[in-house]
Amino acid sequence: PIVGFRVPMYDRVLDLAASLARRTPEAPYVGWDIAVTADGPVVIEGNHNSGVFQSKPSVSGIRRGLLPRYRAAMRF
Repeated sequence: PIVGFRVPMYDRVLDLAASLARRTPEAPYVGWDIAVTADGPVVIEGNHNSGVFQSKPSVSGIRRGLLPRYRAAMRF
């Protein structure tokens, strides 16, 4: 948390995320990237693997993330 910070238009962000979830019932889990603009929240993208199940560096001490897996999958 950032003490004293409040996400602008948070209620509208939640409404947008709920609307997106209703429009994509075939996807049981989506990590929506939403930006708050002067005109309101907008969708950047939706990700089926948003990393919620990935151990964070602050917990695991591992700081390489998924890059090695992506490179191996792409044979890069």
